Amino acid sequence: MISISWLDRWQSLSLLVLGDAILDSYLCGHAYRLCREAPAPVIALEQQQIARSTR
Repeated sequence: MISISWLDRWQSLSLLVLGDAILDSYLCGHAYRLCREAPAPVIALEQQQIARSTR
C-alpha cells in the first residue's frame, strides 16, 4: 500500500509529456499453414527483434 506522505510529495511536481514511446516487434520464421479461425499464417518462429519506432 502507498503511504499518503509519499503521495503528498508528488503533488507539488509538474510533469510534461511530449510524444509517446512505441516499440516495433519483427517476427521472422517460416509459414507452414493458414489459421482456421482467421486468414493469418501460422509460423514457426525463428527470430524476434524489438526496435524503437522511428515514426
